[in-house]
Amino acid sequence: MNVFDEHHDPVQLPDSLCVLVLLDSLKKAKVQAVLDRWLTWQPYFEKIRIPVYIITPERVPFHSLSPFFFVWCPDGTAYEEMRVIKDKSVFGRTVKIIYSYAFVMEQGKCLMIQRRMSETGIANLFRFVLRREYQRLLKNVEKKIDKDKQI
Repeated sequence: MNVFDEHHDPVQLPDSLCVLVLLDSLKKAKVQAVLDRWLTWQPYFEKIRIPVYIITPERVPFHSLSPFFFVWCPDGTAYEEMRVIKDKSVFGRTVKIIYSYAFVMEQGKCLMIQRRMSETGIANLFRFVLRREYQRLLKNVEKKIDKDKQI
């Protein structure tokens, strides 16, 4: 997946738990509304320290706000790899449409796909990520307790 930051430097997506949000052009009002919904969730993702990569097909004029990182994919490989481009017939012509989807990723594997970009859909994704992060934290604490008991 070839994605770049605002300075055209390649971005390596982490192997740890993260969220990828693939959006169409931010010049479209419908996509801007989706982005606005995601930005309202920024403080919550920041509290649990889960990075959210917002991927668009063109260079984004925004600066990243932790944990939201705005990256762009000029060649469309991210969209093809995640299968968010669909062919649609419009007045007899076939056009390619980029659907707004969010993916919860960990170690290169997709754990969840969120196709609804409503408040409820983003809330469901956040709950999933929160549960996943809680389970990881609990497992680490249990390992620490078991290690301390052996001493």
